[in-house]
Amino acid sequence: EPGHFGPTAHRTSLLPVALRHAAMILATFAFATIAAAAAATGGGEDAQCSSAECLLTEESSSLFQRAPLHRASSLTRDDESSRRGKHKAETTPPYCASAAGTPPPAQVEIAVVGGGISGAYTAWRLQAANGSTSQGQPRVWMFERTSRVGGRFVSPAIGCKEGSEEHLPRAELGGMRIASNNSLMLGVCRELNISLGPFHMRSTWSQNDSTSVQDDDLNPVGIRDLLTSRTAATAELSPLLQHVRREMKPPVFVGTLPYVLPRQSVQSSQQNHDKGGQHVVFDETHYGVLPPWSPDASPSGAPPLTITDPCDGQANKRFMERKIPPLDVPIWQYSEGSLALFENASDEEFSFADAISGYATSRTNTNLGVAEAVKSRDGTQTIPERPETRYYVRPLLGMEEIPRRLAQEFSCRHGGGLLLNLELVRVVRRESSSWPFELTFASTRTSPCSEVTHLAQETHRVLAREVVLALPYAALERVEFLDERPGRALGIQSAVRGLLEAVHPWPSLKLFAAFSNRWWETAGAMEGGQHKFTTGRLTSSTVGVQAFAWCPGTQQAPDKMPSQCSSDMGVMQMYSVDVIDRIFPGFTLGQQLSECTVMDPNRCGECFNTSSGFFGEPRNHASRLLVEAYRRELSSAFSMSVEEVPEPYELKYHIWDAADPVTRSWAVHFWKAGFKWWELYDLALELEKGLHVVGETFSYTQAWGEGALETAEYMLHEKMGLQLPAWLSKQEYCWAMPYYANRRHSDAA
Repeated sequence: EPGHFGPTAHRTSLLPVALRHAAMILATFAFATIAAAAAATGGGEDAQCSSAECLLTEESSSLFQRAPLHRASSLTRDDESSRRGKHKAETTPPYCASAAGTPPPAQVEIAVVGGGISGAYTAWRLQAANGSTSQGQPRVWMFERTSRVGGRFVSPAIGCKEGSEEHLPRAELGGMRIASNNSLMLGVCRELNISLGPFHMRSTWSQNDSTSVQDDDLNPVGIRDLLTSRTAATAELSPLLQHVRREMKPPVFVGTLPYVLPRQSVQSSQQNHDKGGQHVVFDETHYGVLPPWSPDASPSGAPPLTITDPCDGQANKRFMERKIPPLDVPIWQYSEGSLALFENASDEEFSFADAISGYATSRTNTNLGVAEAVKSRDGTQTIPERPETRYYVRPLLGMEEIPRRLAQEFSCRHGGGLLLNLELVRVVRRESSSWPFELTFASTRTSPCSEVTHLAQETHRVLAREVVLALPYAALERVEFLDERPGRALGIQSAVRGLLEAVHPWPSLKLFAAFSNRWWETAGAMEGGQHKFTTGRLTSSTVGVQAFAWCPGTQQAPDKMPSQCSSDMGVMQMYSVDVIDRIFPGFTLGQQLSECTVMDPNRCGECFNTSSGFFGEPRNHASRLLVEAYRRELSSAFSMSVEEVPEPYELKYHIWDAADPVTRSWAVHFWKAGFKWWELYDLALELEKGLHVVGETFSYTQAWGEGALETAEYMLHEKMGLQLPAWLSKQEYCWAMPYYANRRHSDAA
């Protein structure tokens, strides 16, 4: 979810995988008010004010602007007790869903299955374009498994819930930010007048300076019981990084860093990505961690390839088919992990790359062909990069506000049909040409206490002319696909399985804790205490991997905090990937979560209380075990005793894993090496006439909300024939997926 296919990717690292995935994992993975205008459609080529700057004020540090707040349905609020006094909780969603238990219609023109960002966007665009039937019924119906719209965007307030909603601390339990080159995400926010603000990776933030997306050099890193700064670590390694990895001597300890790394001849390089020739950059977008390896851009000496026209997918896909050394095979057959294989990377190098990047993803099978801006040894470019990421932003009401507002526009303004608590279990391709698809849904019940969605006994069958499956990997796996046409019994099922086999899902843990005081500011201070840890990340070699000084800090500056919040309080985020599915689930008391079926939010204490092993507010269902595991992770990362780490007064978390009873979904997804991903991308957009799959899972911009909108818009435009929205230019649309080779003839470059 952080920043992969959005941030700039100047990679000279042997292990771009750990560090680019630093950017990839989720964001994405890496999502509120109604604007007067709906999603106008028309010639996108003449769109005005299409860049992110249209949202900015004169001062780069000020908040983006929006019109006064309007709601299509009134919101009610319940008082809720907590350890910090009375909290306010939004209980009525700002969209017009049918009443709970309402059966779906027997027939629908277009069924959109999935209420995440891609489903809400698709339904919004289709209903706005098609309107209602002659009988006044919606042409488009959206079906969602749970009791909420939002999918992997989840943004509850934490720690302080009174005061200005726009400035409350928010636990972004899914995607958490938008990159400046995410044209679709920014376009939707602009169209719906959603207010945005800066997302801080460091104390300074500017829309004109790409260092805004880089880690603060003086922020701490906690590696094997050593707490040091990123500057100190890079200063010790910089002599090793300015060379070609050819002449190696026996491995030795490098200075005080607790890693055994190869000592090599120091050889100046004009292409090293350093800062003023002093230190190699260590952050999410520049990955100079280890000696560089990437395929030679042009063995024959020809100039490097560049994309001159992002709309010419036929020409651009030559980057994918180009054979490169050392095996002389197309780039899509390499994995990112194979780069290290060819350079004899040691386990120590992998471990250090994981710790310094903040993402334990260095040994992956991710398709190298999906990577951007892969550099050769001489600095020339092998794979083109899209426009530079200069900064990150976030919706002031949280990422969840985007799909919620889309659902609101779809259901309240345009009259689309929205049904919650219905899970798709079967898709049948019928012989009928008038109603070719039969969908079977099972009713569900979502407990407001455990957030677990349980299947009920009741099922419903719906006939549809066209179906859009806005579902991630895990949800597609749970659907049975059948075909009644002669000789095609398993045709659709095989196609879906083929798509799933080409993608690797990744788990993630997002945990936010509110503390009475911001102890990390001094515990993580560097430079003799002169530089306090107030914004951005601490990365580490612990299971928790990275911790954000979240709020105030990364989420927003201290002067934006509501006055009702204590001036000393703060929120820290722990963000872990990969290993969490094998370590943390045992601490969440998942069996007790699954067994809690209480539907009254005022009775959550019957399931989750001190006696049953839980901590704090019952609706957070945070176990005491999880709190203690979190404190131990922090003590390791900050090189302090567990007793020195205070206990939080509130904790919220989500584990993104297909086996997790709450989310039942992986965090993000990546194309595997060995698959022609750009061809499978097109297949997903239309498995067969009238059946489509959209979402982040099979996108180009995987691990980001942008990827979800990207596939949705490509399906709408290329397969259903909708015009581009007026707020999206043709160039922006093409840059969203420059390798798409089958563009509509009317849009040919």
